[in-house]
Amino acid sequence: MEKKNIILLICTILNFIAVFASNAVNIIIPTVAAEFHMSNIVQNWITIIFFLVMAMLSIPAGQISGKYGLKKVTIMS
Repeated sequence: MEKKNIILLICTILNFIAVFASNAVNIIIPTVAAEFHMSNIVQNWITIIFFLVMAMLSIPAGQISGKYGLKKVTIMS
């Protein structure tokens, strides 16, 4: 397999995982809210905080991947 194809495959898998995680948060929120008796405002804050953390971590992850290579960083984690 060519190097470009491997990098494309890794990026596709990581993108799927990011979308899957964000959808999982949106699906699990009502169950968690019912268990802990949360209001709708608190539910929204949990979702917003999750997306903010994902956005904040994507910038350093991109810089680390650019410095060391996407394949090395993905295999290390």
